[in-house]
Amino acid sequence: MKTALRRWHKWLGWLLAAQLLLWAVTGAVFIFKPGYGPAYERLEVLFLPVSQQDIQRVAAIAKPEWQGVRILRSVAGEHLLVNTVNGVKHLDFSGVQRNPSASVVKSLFSDSIAGNTARYGQLTDLAGLTAVTSTGVNLTLDWQQLTLRQQGDDSRLISLLYKLHYLQFTGNAFIDKTMASLALMFLIVLSVFGVVVSFLRK
Repeated sequence: MKTALRRWHKWLGWLLAAQLLLWAVTGAVFIFKPGYGPAYERLEVLFLPVSQQDIQRVAAIAKPEWQGVRILRSVAGEHLLVNTVNGVKHLDFSGVQRNPSASVVKSLFSDSIAGNTARYGQLTDLAGLTAVTSTGVNLTLDWQQLTLRQQGDDSRLISLLYKLHYLQFTGNAFIDKTMASLALMFLIVLSVFGVVVSFLRK
């Protein structure tokens, strides 16, 4: 019995050693956050000043059902973001629906990344509301909210470490929770085996 317990203890120990090492390494990354600044840099659409005339134009077409408005200008022109019961509408200052053409999306991306060429370089590929830069950073535009998101190799690596730390190996919530539960159960069993083996040695 003593030999069997020691054998199980040994193999469970090797099985969990890798996971404990992974927890330690990823935990250190989360504590000290190396490279977090550039990885999660906030990329924003650069807005230009709005004139009193712009405000008057919007006031002239305002409708009672509008629950809120944002009057904005950018390198791509006029943006009127209107909150309605059916969601946000993206209009111009005349109340006409605006749709994001390739040239408009490109101008918004290019204008936003121009201040940090070390990270973003230049735009190389544009597809719909997404783009890729020469440094491998993926850019995404939310046209309705007029916000941007960036993700580079560094942010993808940190996201991967986060998933590994929390045992999210498959992306399936049920399977990942099951595997995490098994890992914790093995850790408890290993601890119990260690206590039992230590008493049997006496």
